[in-house]
Amino acid sequence: MNQRAPLPEGDDGFRVIHPDLELSTAFGWPAYVELPGLVHACRSFLSEARVLEAEARLRKYWKGYWGRGADRVGSSAEWRALCSKELEAIVRQ
Repeated sequence: MNQRAPLPEGDDGFRVIHPDLELSTAFGWPAYVELPGLVHACRSFLSEARVLEAEARLRKYWKGYWGRGADRVGSSAEWRALCSKELEAIVRQ
């Protein structure tokens, strides 16, 4: 963080840790259920039409992406682009 050198090409400087179920259960779940209103807010947001529609579009692409042979459609780059597009559309609304 104290380095002044530019980041390598394609590096945005962010690092993400994807916790496994054990870590999520140990640390995430207690906070999720303890904070007043958080469960309701999350469920309300996830049940909004725009979120459900985006999820349906992503699910359709995902199923095609994992098809076999001639049934396979798409690429990992297109998947990432679609995820970004859907997320940005939800955030902007």
